[in-house]
Amino acid sequence: MLDAFTGRFNWAFHDAYPSPTAGQLGWAFSVYLLARFGAKPLPVSFYAAKYQQAFPFLLAEFAGSIYATPALQLANCYGARVFDRALNWFGVLSVEQDSYGLSAQSSLIKVEALLPKLFLIHQEPDKSIPKTRK
Repeated sequence: MLDAFTGRFNWAFHDAYPSPTAGQLGWAFSVYLLARFGAKPLPVSFYAAKYQQAFPFLLAEFAGSIYATPALQLANCYGARVFDRALNWFGVLSVEQDSYGLSAQSSLIKVEALLPKLFLIHQEPDKSIPKTRK
């Protein structure tokens, strides 16, 4: 079911965002981000910024409007498709929604216990932190 949902079903069918691929493209990267940073609830904006950094070419699919910049539109699209729908539907996270629409970036994403059971993610230790000897 996960294979069909991530590879065959178009997530853009549920909304009117202009990008046909935002959120679904790199969905496993979103799972990695949740595994890496999800020990404490973080806002959608945190994950959206990491996603935009990894896939900056997606900004070209969002035209500026009087309501939101392309970056904010992409962030809202990403939040809706990945967190409000896809991964939430599979039960690997919950969304503590304090608002909807253009202000949804402050909603908190909480990783559920199912995530590490459904996805095995090997993470290398952070090598940027020097080890000290005692």
